[in-house]
Formats: sequence, structure tokens, C-alpha cells
Amino acid sequence: MRVSIILSTLLLSQASIAFGTYTVPILSNGEFLCNGAIIHNAYIVTTARCVAGAKQSQLIVRAGAEDCNKGDGVKTEVSKIITHKKFNESSHEYDIAILKLKGCLAISTSNIDVIPISEKRTSDEKCLLTGWIYSKSVPVHGSLQLKSVNVYRRSECERVAEVNITKRMFCAAGIANEKCIDFATGSPLVVQGKLVGIKCFGFQCNQNRPDVFTNVAVFGKFIRKVIKRLS
Repeated sequence: MRVSIILSTLLLSQASIAFGTYTVPILSNGEFLCNGAIIHNAYIVTTARCVAGAKQSQLIVRAGAEDCNKGDGVKTEVSKIITHKKFNESSHEYDIAILKLKGCLAISTSNIDVIPISEKRTSDEKCLLTGWIYSKSVPVHGSLQLKSVNVYRRSECERVAEVNITKRMFCAAGIANEKCIDFATGSPLVVQGKLVGIKCFGFQCNQNRPDVFTNVAVFGKFIRKVIKRLS
């Protein structure tokens, strides 16, 4: 994974899937819904808000795809949706879900790979954010995007984001005054080759506030328990 090379120069750009082999678009009835990350050859992690109200029979994950509007990549149906039982959409707490796939992905082939989960996250880190972009006012951008962002300290996060930030969340944002693109929920955030977060929610680029991420490192036990129970 060439994360260290990218972060030294990157602001925001269209990307080759080679830089985000673990990143997948999640589709509902063929339409883009959100992003996710491959954490096992049969499991995807995303946000609970992404799949809230969704039916597993309607969901498809497209792995190894650079353009989510085209037919490239490997399509795999979802067999089960596991949302954290404590998820609260209003407080943004426990915003995490696991998708079990009907089949196993061919890891390390066809631009598909697993991203290991970090055991901890510290402030002031420079991270790589990947995914596809979407908002109600802007159509889905078909090509995978990537961006270098910095993690905020918790106190600064609460001050700037103006929301309550618990240990299960953190904030990150790019360089001030750069062009802003609104990554869809579930977009994975990686540092030193490990998954540290998935985008929970943002402020649609126009309020000078950072995006808020689910702190995936806190949910390691939850993720391992789900995979062990369903495998």
C-alpha cells in the first residue's frame, strides 16, 4: 500500500483503485448508497446510518471498482446486516455496521484487498481518506476519490464541530481553504496502512467544520465477535 507516498503530496484527486483496494461502494437496488471498507474476505464495515432501513436482499458491494457508475469490479450480494445495537442516530453514537457477504472476495487479486483495523488512534495524525462522493444536491461522482486529512484533538474537534464528541468518534479535515468534496458516509480513513475510522457525518463543505468519524479502533471487540459468530 503506497499510503506514505501519497500523503506527502496529496490534497484531493481522482484515484486509481490501487490506492484504495480496501474501499468499496455499497449499492441499493443498483443505486449508490454509501462507502465501506473490506476488513475480511467476507465482511465489510460501514456506518449504521448507511444501512438503516435497508434490506439485505437489495444490497450489493462492488469490490475492485474505480468507477461505481460503470460495470467494473466484482459484485457480491449481502447476506446479513449487523448494526450495533446501541446505535443512536441523533447522538451519532455507536455508528457502525458489519455486512456479511454471500461469497468470499478474492483477496489480493483484481485490485481487492483487506485493510487491517488499528488498535489505537492518536491525535495530530495525517490520514488518507478514500471513497466516492455523494450528496442530495450533487450526483454521485463515479471515480474513486482520495484526500489527505489531519485528525483533530478531541477538545478542538468539539469546539469546531459544535457537537458532543465521545471516545467512539473523532474529527478530521483537509487543509484550510482547499477545494472541499463531500465524501459519502462509510468512507474509510487509514493511517500507516491501518483503518482508524469511517466517516459518520459531515457538514456539506459549507460550514468550515470538519467531518466526524466513527473511531473504528474502539469497536475491535465488536467486529471480531460478529465475524466469529457468523463465520
